[in-house]
Amino acid sequence: MNKTITLFLFLLCYFNAYSQKTIEVSDNKLDQFFYDKMPEYITKFGLEDLRNSTDSLRLRIWSGKGTIEVTQQNGVKANLTQWTMWQDPIINKVDFKSEISKQLLDTLLAYDITTLPADNTWGIDGSYIHIEVSTPEKYRTYTYWSPRLSEGGNRFKVAKIERLANSILNRNKHFNEFIETLPPGGYGLSSGQIDCYLPEGSKESSLYQEVKKRMQLELGITENTSHTKFPQLIIDTIPCYMKGLNKYELSEIKDIKIITEKGKVSTFYGANAANGCVIITTKK
Repeated sequence: MNKTITLFLFLLCYFNAYSQKTIEVSDNKLDQFFYDKMPEYITKFGLEDLRNSTDSLRLRIWSGKGTIEVTQQNGVKANLTQWTMWQDPIINKVDFKSEISKQLLDTLLAYDITTLPADNTWGIDGSYIHIEVSTPEKYRTYTYWSPRLSEGGNRFKVAKIERLANSILNRNKHFNEFIETLPPGGYGLSSGQIDCYLPEGSKESSLYQEVKKRMQLELGITENTSHTKFPQLIIDTIPCYMKGLNKYELSEIKDIKIITEKGKVSTFYGANAANGCVIITTKK
């Protein structure tokens, strides 16, 4: 009986505390759109709903294909969540040591991240930075469209927040390490597609061996080459990846042509061929 009363009182206090938490979202269309879509986003990317947080302070910055999050509660913790694309994403999470986390929090607070107002600027062909701020008493979110360091006032502060946060966490390095672990695919990367040689000891067809040898000699593609630097492979006008070469033997091939002129390759075969193109024609 005593345990039941204790549990009831605990739940009553918890729900009373949560019900007192105010939610602040401006009438800015960008803010409203993000807030409406947020439950879908946090579910898709495996994130916590900061509206439910009782931590002393939670900050989350959405930019590009990832979020940066800082938690202050019995110390400071920071993490980076990255993903490949919005549709069926592959997700990667990185946690940071307390020293880096503290440096990040101090930097964000120095640029007034908790009190910056919403911004009404918006346009086309830009990017958005969404920021969430949560305390036990209040949750708020605001959005800035393509803020630049060349601008003044609050837009400068948000641009600086994004740049410094990315720098402190060495975000580019972690993203590059992440994409090197991905299986061959497109992923909507600005650097093109991802491809790689088969793991050591894998079965290799005579065509695979020949193309690999020529790629090493003519394009300098080695086992240590970044997976974003592989050429586009095309067999009978159909794009493929290195593993697709194993479907054929050299005796089935009429011609193998390697094009290295970057301007010419990109014009005809697109961004995925920015690192060269291997064109294979079969005898059929």
